[in-house]
Amino acid sequence: MVHPLRALSVIVCAAALGAARPAAGQQALPPEPPAAAVERLLTGTPGGLDADAAALRARRRAPALAGARAAAERARAAAEEALVALLPRLTLTASYTRLSEVESPSFIEPPDPAAVAETRALVAQVQDPAVRALLEAQLDRELAQTGFRFPVILNQRVVRAAARWSPTDAWLRLGPTLRAARAEEAAARAREGAESREVGLAAVEAFYALATARAAEALAALEVAEVRSHRDEAARRAAEGVLARVEVELLEVQLALARLALARATAGADAADTALRVLLGMDPDEALASGEDFTAIAAPDVTPRAELEAAALQGRAELRALREGLRAARARAEAAQGGAWPVLALELGADLANPNPRIIPAQEEWRATWDASATLSWSPNDAATASAQAEARRAEAEEIAAELATLQDAVRTELGQLRAEAVGARAAAEAAREGLAAADAVYRARAAAFRQGTISARDLVQAQLERAQTRLELARALVDVRLADARLRAAVGP
Repeated sequence: MVHPLRALSVIVCAAALGAARPAAGQQALPPEPPAAAVERLLTGTPGGLDADAAALRARRRAPALAGARAAAERARAAAEEALVALLPRLTLTASYTRLSEVESPSFIEPPDPAAVAETRALVAQVQDPAVRALLEAQLDRELAQTGFRFPVILNQRVVRAAARWSPTDAWLRLGPTLRAARAEEAAARAREGAESREVGLAAVEAFYALATARAAEALAALEVAEVRSHRDEAARRAAEGVLARVEVELLEVQLALARLALARATAGADAADTALRVLLGMDPDEALASGEDFTAIAAPDVTPRAELEAAALQGRAELRALREGLRAARARAEAAQGGAWPVLALELGADLANPNPRIIPAQEEWRATWDASATLSWSPNDAATASAQAEARRAEAEEIAAELATLQDAVRTELGQLRAEAVGARAAAEAAREGLAAADAVYRARAAAFRQGTISARDLVQAQLERAQTRLELARALVDVRLADARLRAAVGP
């Protein structure tokens, strides 16, 4: 069986080649214009762009995809932040304080000099030299302690290192928070993949829209050339007096309509060209030619529907994003609930100070000391707040679970529709091929009858319109086959 797109090419080329001079005794039809433009659109330009290349180029410059990447990076940074929060909190501080001058009080008032002299006289009367020496030494020590004052050190310097860690926070709050952050990062990466799929599919759809629009433009231009050829032939015959002038006027009307259709097709092709260039980031003067061969249609996908559904439900990036989002919401609920429990905090510190306040009396020198503490605290207000937050997070998780179930049903429905569209597109292409073959046969028969003068221009115009319509329908049907296959692949994922 002749391939439908090859059939279109052969029919167009045959019309161009077979419209030369007819046999003797027949009215001649002017040659139809070359169908090279139509053929090139169908088979592609070597080195031109295809749908996959268009999708790749769109992904490289799409602003929405760049935003999705940035969101994924933000989620990755949040996961790193949550990981750091699990580690003990280390603090290093250094401080300097200048104190105002104050008078330090005396702890032992100086004795009366007369009393000191009297005491020394009594000690001197002791006969035993050893005892007398002992008493004199004791008296000197006591006198030395009189008038003692703590030193006033005005410059205070402290360097402190401390480490604080809460095992309850790490277990009840920070651990679930880290799991939530990692799940959110995975969800952000999945959303990036979903955005990439959407951008790529949009580029593919724009590419095929341009292919359809250019085919419509080329076929409209061919139609204008054919009608003009018939009009010129009719005018020649009318001048010879063998054709009524009304037949020429009828073809003039048809030519005007064909030119109107060409103008509309050209405007549509220009709009489609602009849309694709914007998606791909192409300059207006950059060459944009299709390199895709529409004559090569792949065999239909015969994968069982159950396998397609399983692959889509597992691989679709949107579903992965929701599953990871559900994990994150549940972990956030667990972290919030952890705030209702008492908090145990352990702290270890070391001070290097000059003077060190723990050294009495104060000495103007660097001395090191350390300390360790454990604190258990609980607030009923915080517990009530944490419980309410946990309830809100659990409700959020239920919402995501419902959204996930809804999207899974939507994916199943979409797969069924796209699979049916792929089958229907191939059936439509085959029907359009058969329709074009029939319309071309009718046109050729009426063209021959018109040349022989047995039918009017109206009958020829009707056949020509039907053939032009079936040409366009076949071109659209064959592009629709490619587009339906691309949408089905995108629906399966990733």
